[in-house]
Amino acid sequence: MAAAATGEVAGALLEAIGAPPDVAVVAVSPHHGDHLADVAATVATVLGTAAVVAVQSPGIFAGDRTVADGPVVSGWAGSVGPARAVHLTAPAQGTVRGWPDDLAFRVAGALILGDVRSADGAALAAACDRWAPGAAVAGGMVAPGAAGGPVLATAAGPVPGGAVALLLGRPGVLDAVGSHGARPFGPPATVTGADGTRVTRIAAGTALDFLVRAATAGGLGSFGTAGVHLGVAVREGPGQAPPTDVVVRTVVAVDRATGSIDLDGPVPVGATVQCHGRDAASARAALEEAVAVDGNDGVLGALVFADASRRSLPPGGHDDAAVVGQLLDHLPVAGMVTVGTLGPAGGATYAQRHAVSVARLRAS
Repeated sequence: MAAAATGEVAGALLEAIGAPPDVAVVAVSPHHGDHLADVAATVATVLGTAAVVAVQSPGIFAGDRTVADGPVVSGWAGSVGPARAVHLTAPAQGTVRGWPDDLAFRVAGALILGDVRSADGAALAAACDRWAPGAAVAGGMVAPGAAGGPVLATAAGPVPGGAVALLLGRPGVLDAVGSHGARPFGPPATVTGADGTRVTRIAAGTALDFLVRAATAGGLGSFGTAGVHLGVAVREGPGQAPPTDVVVRTVVAVDRATGSIDLDGPVPVGATVQCHGRDAASARAALEEAVAVDGNDGVLGALVFADASRRSLPPGGHDDAAVVGQLLDHLPVAGMVTVGTLGPAGGATYAQRHAVSVARLRAS
């Protein structure tokens, strides 16, 4: 029963923290999707905070495991100083609206959850960098269940579309790490022809020729759009770009007649690119490395947003909740499966597919 589960979760959070927290994120399985607004309102009332977002997801992280096949409610809360929940509209090719101009604090961190049907992840990422430069940003995009309906709710009620941002004001209380989880192979090269998300030429040849040569040299056999991705260095430097400075774009289509490729995000002319491949071992190693950045001293808990595709990585799949739970031994870990993430790369915020974004709550 949704009401009983929500009351149990809210009570446990209040008992664990010992005082009314400033912010809370509650994830519910589609079994409880019809009660999403009631879940948000109940948690807000019990915890005594309006900075609450409830989200529906087919996979819920609780501790070091993922629950993907049964009814579940999972909550994550913290004392983070001043916080506020806001509703953002973020249409594709449009202007993001809803960022408050009456905040009593400077935004130091943000947790973003967007409805994939009506919010554009790239627009949300760019808006965060514009309105809150230097802030730690983590989040993801969520999709509706079979019954449709709202996938987000706040203490004020169901969110009709767009996104919810939990804005935090205390410096240092939240940090964010991202991991695309892909391994580079083949030589880096420069994009010499591109238009938005279509890349026509890389180095002296076509984009398709570049991918085919790299895939063949990497032992991947005949080239297909599945399994080969293009890593884009978003911050240039000497030598091969570190994973934290790379955004990985998925090849969504190829035009064999022209040799061009279409990606799931824009790539500018002059960018340094390198082929990447995905597997469970690479995803685990990359996530372990990312979470180890800056160390975990002072970390009190983590909220994980992981793209759904990561659970089916060969061989045998990959479980982000288990990895983060093990790395943050016995600390509170919660989160959800998403259809795209928002997280840091190269000092800015990016929307990516197949990635994971981890928000760490720290003592400040």
